[in-house]
Amino acid sequence: CDEFFGCTCRVCDPCATTVALVGVLKAVKSVMAADSVWTMTTAPGINPSAYRYFFLVDGNKVNDPKNPMTPDFRPMVEIVPKGQKLFWQQKDVPHGLMSIVYYPSKATSTTRRMYIWTPPNYFAGNKKLPVLYLLHGGGDNDTNWPVQGEAGWILDNLFAENKIAPMIVVMPNGSISIETFAEDLGNNIIP
Repeated sequence: CDEFFGCTCRVCDPCATTVALVGVLKAVKSVMAADSVWTMTTAPGINPSAYRYFFLVDGNKVNDPKNPMTPDFRPMVEIVPKGQKLFWQQKDVPHGLMSIVYYPSKATSTTRRMYIWTPPNYFAGNKKLPVLYLLHGGGDNDTNWPVQGEAGWILDNLFAENKIAPMIVVMPNGSISIETFAEDLGNNIIP
């Protein structure tokens, strides 16, 4: 988005009959191209600020899954037998560190974010460890494993029970094109 030229948003939905941009930003027009990508453009003159928005697809509210600033909007519930803790829940064991790391991505020409779990006492030594790159599912982003998936608790519990070797677990944001993500992973994340 640009205050002088407006903001352009795109949604791919070959079955939609109407798509609109809703929120503080209001699209001036909404057009579907031959490739089923709807393009919405706002008028220029947007005041610099942060704005909330969503898409209205055939009358249904749809959040933007490709925007890294979109929080997860699907509720979850945990069903656990009374008095028990399951493998993904916090237990009284030594805990590793879940870090949020921002890095410059040459692949996207932006600053991107990833989560990194390191085992307990990792920073007390200088031993090199293997790295596991844990990717989220389609439509998700880098917050899904550490937040909804409770990866930190799972890794802490597995480590405490000697079910995994000491390792570093990197949870990058793969919600970009496959080609761009491959470039980002190989040239920015892994190094």
